[in-house]
Formats: sequence, C-alpha cells, structure tokens
Amino acid sequence: MEQQADYEAYDVSIMSWNVMGQLENIVDDGSCDRFLHPYDIIGMVHTGIYDVDAGPPVISSAHECIFMRNRPLSSMSGGTTCFVRKHLKKHVTVVADKIEHGVLWVRIGCPRYPERGLFVGFVYLPPQASSYYTQAGGISSDEHWLMLQQDVMSFQSKGQVVLMGDFNARCGWLNEWDLLDPHIQRARETHPSIKNRRSKDLTVNRMGKSLISMCEKNGMYILNGRSSNDKHGCFSFHHLSNQHGRAGRSVIDYALVSDDLFVSGIESKIDFQIIPTDVCPQRRCGGRFDHSPIVTTVGWDVV
Repeated sequence: MEQQADYEAYDVSIMSWNVMGQLENIVDDGSCDRFLHPYDIIGMVHTGIYDVDAGPPVISSAHECIFMRNRPLSSMSGGTTCFVRKHLKKHVTVVADKIEHGVLWVRIGCPRYPERGLFVGFVYLPPQASSYYTQAGGISSDEHWLMLQQDVMSFQSKGQVVLMGDFNARCGWLNEWDLLDPHIQRARETHPSIKNRRSKDLTVNRMGKSLISMCEKNGMYILNGRSSNDKHGCFSFHHLSNQHGRAGRSVIDYALVSDDLFVSGIESKIDFQIIPTDVCPQRRCGGRFDHSPIVTTVGWDVV
C-alpha cells in the first residue's frame, strides 16, 4: 500500500488467486512470501483442504489470515481464504461468507468517512459442466448467478463494490454496457480512456453470457482488457495439458467494479493487471499454477 499523504487516498492492492486446491503447499513457502509481500489484501479461492489443527495458514511475514473455509469434503472444488496486511487488519472485516453463492465478502472501512465502505467479493464458480450443480441438494448455475446478482445489489446500496475471482466465464469481446446509454456517452466524453474491452480469448460460453448479463443488470464494469497494464485482455488461465494431451488458454478470471467507482477512478484511481504465471512461485509438487493471480489497485481512504 502506497501512502500519498495523511488522510488522502492510499493505493490498496487487492489480489485474487485460484490456487487449484494447493493452499497447503503455499503455506510457509519462502518464494511465496517474497511474491505475495507487496499486496495488501489477498483472497485465495479453490484452496482445497488445509489442516486447521496446524493453526492459521501463514503465507507471508507481512500478512495475517482473517478467514479460512475448507472446501466441503463432498466436493472436488471450493475453499476460500483471505489474508490482510497486518497494519490494515483493523480496517478490513469479513461481512458475508456466502458458500452457497460461491463468494466471500469483505469490507474495507474508511475511518475518515465511517459511513463509506469498499466491499470486495472473492469469487469461485465451478465450470458450467461441473457435477457441483447437479449433486443432491445443490443449486444450478443460473441460481448461482441470481444470488450473486442479489449480493452485488445489496452491497452497492452500502458502498462501492469490487468483485474478483474465477468465474469460469468466457466473454470474448462482448461488452457489458450499452454505448447508446446517455450515462455511458457522458462518461466517455469526460474520460476518453473509457473504451470497449479487449480480450485475447475470443470464445463466448454460457457462463460468459451470464457474467455480462449480471454486469448489465447491476451496473458493473469489467477491468480486464481496459487498464494500462492489461490493454489487450491477457489470458488468465494456462492449461499446459489436459486429459487429451492438448494445451489451452482462456480468460476466466475477472475483476469487476461498480459504475461509480469505474467512472470516477478510470483516469487515476483504478488499475488492474494479470500476473504472468512464469513469475509466480511453483507448486511444491512441481510445475506452475494454471491460473494467474489478478490484482486490482484502488485509491481508498483508509487512514
């Protein structure tokens, strides 16, 4: 976190990372400590199972775990853990663990304006074809999207919203806004940098259409493919080989922000980047993580 001046905005860096069930292999890893040290709030999704009897997980000397939920034993995916830079812990609280919605919500307070809050949701939604949606007592992917939409609407009434994580959604070049909308036209006149989103992944799947629909209904905007550090919409998932021996790449990890945050901050207060997997630590079992961490930086009053 970079301090500008007393009672002025800090640049809060927020990371979301699908660690592919490998949380236990990240804990106490020196290379991870160095890699994760610069970031203020880290939400890890699809963390798998961690031995809680061993105590809270430690990933960095600079961070403290404020929440951990293992994946259900009956599921092949899931689990969420949140780490916060120690000196910021008093400003960050867990406000909702919506396991059935696939999201963990935290609130970043603003001591200068106590009524304000920045609500960050860390998301993991299984792929459309996952048995998770058809297992006994489970809910459909459509119901997941509806509940996530309701969550966003609820927190938007209390503050600004950032939603980050693995949505397993491929949106191609679909835009989540109507260019004929007067609000968008005025914003583009005031902020010429507001432009159509780009993506190296041209595929559109059903989850991608659901993501775009949720953005349209909630006034949320995708940062991928728009920021100075991700002008072309880089791939966030790199599968070196699948069961057929073929490699694949896609954009399925996203950062979304509420419209007021997007329009007011696009020039200077918001940034987004996808961390290349070749600079990430390797898994202890060998090989690199398939998912790139994604990082959103937001100017926020936290002092």
